[in-house]
Amino acid sequence: MSSSTSSSKASRSLGRAVLFALVLCPLAELGLHALVEDYGTNESLLLYHFQLQRSRSAQTHAEVVFVGDSSLRSSLNPKAFRRASNHSALNLGLVSSSGFMSDYYVLEAYLKTHPPPRLIVMMHGFDVYNVGFNEALYTVHFASPSETLALYRRGEVSAHQGANALLTGLLPSYRHKPYLRNILQPLLRGDVQVLERSRAQNRAFFAQMNERGYLPDPPGYRGSPAPVREAFSISSLNEWYLQRILQLAKDHGARLLFAAGPLDASHVGPLKSSAWYQGYEAYTQSLTQHEAVLEADCGVLGFSGPQLGRTANHLSPEGAERFSAHIATCLGPLLKDPRP
Repeated sequence: MSSSTSSSKASRSLGRAVLFALVLCPLAELGLHALVEDYGTNESLLLYHFQLQRSRSAQTHAEVVFVGDSSLRSSLNPKAFRRASNHSALNLGLVSSSGFMSDYYVLEAYLKTHPPPRLIVMMHGFDVYNVGFNEALYTVHFASPSETLALYRRGEVSAHQGANALLTGLLPSYRHKPYLRNILQPLLRGDVQVLERSRAQNRAFFAQMNERGYLPDPPGYRGSPAPVREAFSISSLNEWYLQRILQLAKDHGARLLFAAGPLDASHVGPLKSSAWYQGYEAYTQSLTQHEAVLEADCGVLGFSGPQLGRTANHLSPEGAERFSAHIATCLGPLLKDPRP
């Protein structure tokens, strides 16, 4: 056999392998995506999965986009906001354990696929500012080689964390590993009932988010004591992502403001008299010097009892109705501003 014939066969084999990879990998990714939606069992991860889809969907364009943690996710009812303001809203609230990292990536996804909203509102509980790197959430939902290298250079991730995130960025199907672990175990046992329960729960979860536009906590008040805060501080990771959010807003001509989430009324007084709160106010005030940031003080809305609240900063549906009207009233003058 001549060398040219061997070379030709090798080229054809390589071509078939490349074609196979180009066709099969996206199909496998789509299959895993559907499998996760039906049978994944980690509610926190599923919430990120769902909110990222919403941020990219053409059907979710809104005049006011809210990003933040679970105090936002459970308390800002877009329908109630619209009734009170006559402006559409999108609640992209997630969980506090990812800090401002998730705000940046979700907002970036939204602005890539939509015109800028009239207003972007960042709303977090008061325990988020010093949060550090959350490896699981980053690796599963946001990892890319360029972002991982940037985090590593800044010293925010270890070599091991960086290598794991790089693998996810290079092999996207690898990011589904945390979901698949919970799917494969009952599958290998032949426990179809567990899988069917997961499927029913997931479909109910996604249907509720689609219908309501936010996710209130289940009934039952589970108040928690106010945390002790000595002084305000913000983690270097949160500071980095916040500066990127400000730049993102500026690049898209969007206006941004910071608003406090709801809080059990018994905690409002101690919070406002604390050294932590004084530092928090000074920090957020300093951010208004940025050209993309607006100044608006919506205050800290206190609530009382299980009729309105579920935890110290999560609301019931009735509480969310009131809180959404409060925020709509506060933002009303800004939304009347003729600027885009």
